[in-house]
Amino acid sequence: MVNLRKQINMESKPLSQEDRNLRKISKLARNYRPKQVSPYGYEVHKNQLVGICGFEGCKFNGGFLSLPMCEDHAWIAFEALKNEKTESEARKRARQQLIEWEEEDRQRERETAAKNAERWKNQTSIEAGFIYYLLVGELIKIGYTRSVEERLKAYPPHSILLATHPGTLKVERQMHHKFLHHLANGREWFNQGQDLIEHINQAKQDFKQHRLVAA
Repeated sequence: MVNLRKQINMESKPLSQEDRNLRKISKLARNYRPKQVSPYGYEVHKNQLVGICGFEGCKFNGGFLSLPMCEDHAWIAFEALKNEKTESEARKRARQQLIEWEEEDRQRERETAAKNAERWKNQTSIEAGFIYYLLVGELIKIGYTRSVEERLKAYPPHSILLATHPGTLKVERQMHHKFLHHLANGREWFNQGQDLIEHINQAKQDFKQHRLVAA
């Protein structure tokens, strides 16, 4: 990943004198048009240029292949253009690869988060806790909790804890389904049906009750 970033940001580094010369010659080679007056001060005559090679510091005459440079530097310019195109394509590929890798990382993070959420859900559904039956007004709440004391803090102080027994979220859903015919509100509030009252009384006999259960 680090090498890719270096490759992508290579243009931001200071250019050496040689690199600046190559850029200059590349620009000359791209912009020059034969049989015209060159913007760099060269006059075209019979496909030859009159003047000194445009490569900085070179004293040879220009005009090779109608370019404002000598033969040696013309070939250097051609190589620079070819390498520039190759480097541009490499940077483009590097950027695309970086985008793909980052997307793969995000996808792995999403998959990991989904797996963790599913694992938590499954773990919670089998963790032992308590099924509680709470009388609030005229309705009975059937719920699941890991801590009866903490759960009761969410209800009015006049609420009456009728019974508790061991259970999980799965058991809670089973109780909701068992007494569905008494459902009064939402999915956890039930009317005081006879069979529900009998179930609560049986739970009080079969299991040790929480200290907050009404006598």
